[in-house]
Amino acid sequence: MQVDHHKWDEEIVSDLFNDRNRDLILGIPLSNSASADCWSWSRESSRFYTVKSAYRWLQQMIKYRQLFGRHFEESIMHILVHCPFARLCWNRSAVNYVAAATAGFKDWFAAVASGGTASSTPENLMVALQIWNARNEVLWQGKTRSTTDVVLTAKSHLNQWLCAQKNRLGPILIKNVQVLETEHWTKHVPSMVKVNVDGAIFESASLYGAGFIARDSHGQIVEAVSMSRFRQVSPEVAEAYGIKEALSWIKGKNWKQVVLESDCLVAVQGVHSSVQLSSIFGLLLWECKQLLNELENISLSFVKRSTNKVGHFLVRSFCYLSVRVFHADDSLLKLLNIVMADSLF
Repeated sequence: MQVDHHKWDEEIVSDLFNDRNRDLILGIPLSNSASADCWSWSRESSRFYTVKSAYRWLQQMIKYRQLFGRHFEESIMHILVHCPFARLCWNRSAVNYVAAATAGFKDWFAAVASGGTASSTPENLMVALQIWNARNEVLWQGKTRSTTDVVLTAKSHLNQWLCAQKNRLGPILIKNVQVLETEHWTKHVPSMVKVNVDGAIFESASLYGAGFIARDSHGQIVEAVSMSRFRQVSPEVAEAYGIKEALSWIKGKNWKQVVLESDCLVAVQGVHSSVQLSSIFGLLLWECKQLLNELENISLSFVKRSTNKVGHFLVRSFCYLSVRVFHADDSLLKLLNIVMADSLF
């Protein structure tokens, strides 16, 4: 880290680590305060240790070893191919289990794919993913799934993904005759600025990001920002990160009165709560509280997803760009269409 600054020294990190580890390290959010390190128990959402959660974890470990085998140190090959549960899953799918002569899952999967059709490869990937998910559910949540459920879920997710790919270039705004009966973004009083923020994760790219937009009392764009960082985090961490970045951004403006809206209930409740969580999520919430205390005439509220279409669009449309800033005169047509539709109410 930089001396006397709460920032990573990117030059030193780049010299000491490879590209992957560098991106992971630089993606770790740092606190703006010099708070002391503390212990955090990962098997409780509050991150506080309890005997009950430890006992529950031990029970999960027992179930896990009964289902996936008694090997304490397991390989990906054992979990996804060799264990009895995985074998049954493969036999129920389009791939009949064949004893693998290869040492790694990558080579085994390539051999299976070469013997099948092009259309069977996506299904094989989905089955492998669901076997891994079933393993995690047993290990972390104590839930067991049948092989039939694993295969059916894999096929269902594959069908949904294929349908999404067909419609990926479709319009974001869809006409709905019941739109007046649903909640929507509303204008506010003059001299007030309304900011909507949204956070999201992109697991396949190991990214998370945030998007936020400020609009005046006429519903017109004052400024909009989209940003992303390298790291795999939980959805609530991405949402809290978005709120913190939006508050930091608002701090640099001269707006007299601001309303900040988020569609993440757990993050909004966490900011308004007096409980301090020992986790990255808790640290981000604490920084949000500090920023709210420093700022005057600003409120943070929870809104439903239907009122946060612009924030949703911003964070997902520019996830591969570190920072993107828009104004009323240089915004994309799709962004302007959503803003225009919101301003009608």
